[in-house]
Amino acid sequence: MGTPQHFKNLCLLVFAVCLPILCWIGMRLVWDDVPGVPGPHVTYSEFVSSLLTAITIVLAALGFFLAVAAFWGYREITTKAKSAA
Repeated sequence: MGTPQHFKNLCLLVFAVCLPILCWIGMRLVWDDVPGVPGPHVTYSEFVSSLLTAITIVLAALGFFLAVAAFWGYREITTKAKSAA
């Protein structure tokens, strides 16, 4: 039994949403290490707020993913139960 196409599309969507956010946070943290490019100095409070923002976004995406997976699973269970009855 293979993975459904809409599940693969959902995983791709979650990846596409999280990747730019993680790249932005990573650039903010290592921008000072690029030679010849002046960048902003990240303070501890900025680091913590960026980290908490990233965690919030990832948890929201995970919650959405779990809701869609639960809905899809419920629909599959009801379809199989109706076909078995």
